[in-house]
Amino acid sequence: MSSNTTSLAHLTNVVQARDKKLGLNLSAKQAVAVPNNLRSEYIIIPSVSLAQFGSYFIFDVKERNTIVSDIIIGFNVNAISGLSGVNAGFPHFVPATFWIQKCELVMNNVTVDTLYPIQEFISQQFLFSDEDRVLINNMQGSYASTTQRNSLATATSNYYIKLRSLFNECHLPLLSDSHNLQIRVYMEQLSNIVVTTGLTGTAASSINSANVILKLMKLPAEIATNRYNAMIKSPEHSIFHNVRYSPFNINSGVSQTTLVLTPFVGNIICLFFVVRNTNALTGNGAFAFTAIKDFAILDSTSANCVGGQPIPSALALQYLNSFNCKSSYSAETSIGANLAGTVTNTNANVYCWSFSSNLSEALQHGLLLGHRKFLGNEQLQISFTGSLAANVQVDVFAYCQSTLEQGANYVKVYAL
Repeated sequence: MSSNTTSLAHLTNVVQARDKKLGLNLSAKQAVAVPNNLRSEYIIIPSVSLAQFGSYFIFDVKERNTIVSDIIIGFNVNAISGLSGVNAGFPHFVPATFWIQKCELVMNNVTVDTLYPIQEFISQQFLFSDEDRVLINNMQGSYASTTQRNSLATATSNYYIKLRSLFNECHLPLLSDSHNLQIRVYMEQLSNIVVTTGLTGTAASSINSANVILKLMKLPAEIATNRYNAMIKSPEHSIFHNVRYSPFNINSGVSQTTLVLTPFVGNIICLFFVVRNTNALTGNGAFAFTAIKDFAILDSTSANCVGGQPIPSALALQYLNSFNCKSSYSAETSIGANLAGTVTNTNANVYCWSFSSNLSEALQHGLLLGHRKFLGNEQLQISFTGSLAANVQVDVFAYCQSTLEQGANYVKVYAL
């Protein structure tokens, strides 16, 4: 059928629907609208305490009658000073995600989730298409470009960190004082996040301001009141995926290790891990991950529960990650190449095993799409490419199916 015929068929089969507010006879597709007083907005809220490197500060979100769906943290930071010498691309900051040791999301004095830099960085690369993650990386200082980060660091610049949290999954309402959101930010020392290769002196910089930017929807008073009254009668429940994180230290001289996953209990939908040299956890080493030979996840009886055999590194990075990673990030390794045949090795050796039928959909929409029940005695068995020449740290994190219960005057979280 020609395109003209197709267009004609479409035009002759339009379903009309009367829009009573506008008094127009519209197609059914166009006769859809939100209430006039339902507004999508962005709110910028400054920190209530001084933001400094190596310190702790907070944001208080006291917006009412809103639904929050996205959170980013913004910093305005002075140029790096106190250094001398010449070396192209230096000095520079690491991507701003790694400026934070951890970030706690607290509602009504209940910590509903804790976010970590490794987990946030990997989610930024895995859960967004290349078009989106280019913007996400550029606004925090691109991990793939020391030149771009040097340009930002040699002038007063703005940096933005996009947080992936339960608010992206649940779009939570803030309707009363009991729904107050506090964001607690724990910052790294400046010396851990400035790279000065080839330069001399002591780096200095300071934060001029810190803001949290919320993407939200303002509810009309009658809708907010009705929803709040409904919470009095029966609390709302929202499914999300709580972050579980634990680092493990491995001494040099071994070619294999078995880690008991004691901190991971509950309905786990996926397990991520990366390997980094213990002496390179800061600076650009923070996001340079070491390749392994293979891995396996064992149950309490030491039976393999990821296919029956160890998973080779190439299979994990090039095949399994194609189901779990929405971008080309996982190809940025020594064995990867783009369509032009160019190898761009950013040491993106991130290993993931998913127990979900669709990991990105589960994490994007808070869907129950499969899990494995972890009891805390499971094991992660890793074989390295050879005997370790130096100590390494294995950072393991997982997403656990959880529920946030939101009553009119309380909030609580529990694992499913």
